[in-house]
Amino acid sequence: MRPHRRCAQRLWVRPTAFANLPIHPIRHQSSPFSTSTSDDRSPRPSRPRSKKPEPEPAQRFEARQVQLTVDSLGEPGSVTVISSNRPKSLLRSRKPRRVHSREQNATTVDSILDDLDQETAVLDEEDIRKTIENLGRFSGQAAKLPSHDWETLRSDIATSFTYNQLSDYIAARKQSALEEVKGENPWRPGTSSFWHASPTAHSNTERLAAAQGLTGKLLLAEHILRDCWHFSVVSEVGQLDLRLPPLSITVLLNSTHFSFDEVAELHSSSIDVTSSLGLVRVTGEQEACESIRDVIQDAVARIREQKTGISVQAPVNPAQLFTRSFIDWVSQTYSVAIEQDSSSIPTKILCLSESIQDAENARRTLNYPLSEASQTSVPFSTYMPASQPANLYSQILQHPSWLDRSKAWFRWAISSTQTTSTEAERAPFFDGHQTRLSNELLKLLRKDSVVAKGEASNGATIHESVTATVGRCLFSSKQMPEDAEATLSASDLGRSSMTRVFTTEVPNLTSFLESLPEPKSKSGTGRLRLKPSSEYVGVAPELEVEYLLYGSEGEDSGHSVEITGLKSILETSSVDYLLPENTVDLRFTRTAHRDITKEILSESPHYRQLVRDIEQALVRDIASASASTSSDSLLSATLPPFCKVSLPRGLLLSPDEEVLGDSIWNVLLENNLEVEYMYPPLQDVRGSILQYYDLEGRKLSYRFYESGPFYSRLATEVALAVDIPQVDANLHADVEEFHRSVEHKYHEFYNAACDMAFKVKSANREVKVEAEVEDS
Repeated sequence: MRPHRRCAQRLWVRPTAFANLPIHPIRHQSSPFSTSTSDDRSPRPSRPRSKKPEPEPAQRFEARQVQLTVDSLGEPGSVTVISSNRPKSLLRSRKPRRVHSREQNATTVDSILDDLDQETAVLDEEDIRKTIENLGRFSGQAAKLPSHDWETLRSDIATSFTYNQLSDYIAARKQSALEEVKGENPWRPGTSSFWHASPTAHSNTERLAAAQGLTGKLLLAEHILRDCWHFSVVSEVGQLDLRLPPLSITVLLNSTHFSFDEVAELHSSSIDVTSSLGLVRVTGEQEACESIRDVIQDAVARIREQKTGISVQAPVNPAQLFTRSFIDWVSQTYSVAIEQDSSSIPTKILCLSESIQDAENARRTLNYPLSEASQTSVPFSTYMPASQPANLYSQILQHPSWLDRSKAWFRWAISSTQTTSTEAERAPFFDGHQTRLSNELLKLLRKDSVVAKGEASNGATIHESVTATVGRCLFSSKQMPEDAEATLSASDLGRSSMTRVFTTEVPNLTSFLESLPEPKSKSGTGRLRLKPSSEYVGVAPELEVEYLLYGSEGEDSGHSVEITGLKSILETSSVDYLLPENTVDLRFTRTAHRDITKEILSESPHYRQLVRDIEQALVRDIASASASTSSDSLLSATLPPFCKVSLPRGLLLSPDEEVLGDSIWNVLLENNLEVEYMYPPLQDVRGSILQYYDLEGRKLSYRFYESGPFYSRLATEVALAVDIPQVDANLHADVEEFHRSVEHKYHEFYNAACDMAFKVKSANREVKVEAEVEDS
């Protein structure tokens, strides 16, 4: 049944031969299908059309002919239009006549009118709704249809109903259809390059109409199939949008335990991520998209967060330290996301539960810029005359730190250092420089020293030492191209605003070590420098720990650590000493510290507790790190980023409670304060082991370690050290004579350090000469 509303007219195309037939009430003629029981040769009137006892009155019809431009049966065709004069009310109340099966093929005006009555009958909305929904039930209520069946069903709906009927049905089902859509992120057929803030405001059909060119009743039929009945096409591609916090998206993008690409590949789909909008768009088949959604939501549920505990004290500007490039680099390096406050200070770290250790490493790395900023600037000096020019030669760092990797570096040196000729062995400026320049270096190291002025110590014994480390002092300037060779004097360098860095990365340093006697012991003492986290900077001192580890490697128990030396660092200051006639330079570093001696330990239970805390922390952390690695060696492990130590109040740099504040001072600890310290970023505990060589009666220390990623990935340290005696009025009656003896001792150390640097140059030159001979 087709409930179209049509006018009560029908058109028949007839040959012109029948055009002049008179129009009058038509009666049935005898036929082979007649119900008459008399002889076929005797004509009798046919039975009335209606089964009512009284025949219907004769109806009058109006007819008019319209000529056509086409031929029918070889003659010009025409159209005869027949219309009834009966009132419409009679047409509506007329009951359809039952046609006997033998009369089904008889074409009469009455049968035509019966069809017209049926088609002009008025159907109510409930009948139309049931008829439309019967087509959906006929499809078997399948949620997914093959493409051909989809197009057939859509065409049936469009051709079986009027535009208004379909529109009314959609309007009646609109609200209930929206309520049937479950979930905040439903899959939607079709693809779109746009994102809508309110996806429910745009139906699924609207996404497809433009692409498929649907208009009119076909568009309405598509609306019914998709938005009212929620049907879809088999293997149809669509999209599913997930709204997530931007930091959660950053965690998933950076994580090594989750990959959008792998998830998309496993489901034969694609995933587009827009962090700024907090949007993850999945494109693919419905089942695949919904499965990906479940995987992503499960990963988001595993995200954990922790506070950084970073505090910044004036005059440090956090915006200059925690730049966007630095925060992004830390996030990508450690597979985390970092939240900052309005002043750019990192406040939270977010990571997956599998990456808690990475989050701790990230937190330690965020402390490094503060540690670097808290250090005073390092001046430089040289023995060269102030007006003597030298060249800036380009240098390549194989393992630069994060701060230094994007810059072009140059070393200040004379031209002879670039050759292997015998002229390179000469150092006329060094041989003729002032013999007491070392005194000026010591004064520069002690400048603005609180310890040297006797303003700190609280009666405790203060020790002072100076270390000379081999390395290269490099300069960088944005105005200089990487391949430039500028000529500058020492005065010009001092007036310039070039960035400077001291690196211990020295080529062919092993050749120098091989020229020295073998170390007495292959397994030396471990040395670790523990630095307080940013919350305790200025309150707690740095601790330098020397230890020995006992126990068989590979055992689960029985390990112990003996602290052989413990120093509380009070001050450090450095000076870079340029040697332009050499291939390397020196950095002199002065350290003022307090020794935690056995006498102190025997007298104070608080100091004994400090040593026990450090020993237990080292045993626990080294054993734990070793268990998490595949190596059987106890020393082949990475230390955790942090450890906590109960620090005696006497070691605090600011023992006043007013300076400390209530946030970190715990009165329950009485005279101790639990301080969080950072381990150095060693990739292997063996990097803390020192080896000692003999250099003309002096102890030369050497160690090689892997670090990074904030600092240089590979580092080598070759150094000499000397202790500087402290004046004691009770022991030294002649203070001036004591100072002269100290200067003399330091001058001898200065000469030994410079001699060490030039021997490094000689060893490198011999290696280069041998290489040139082999090449020739």
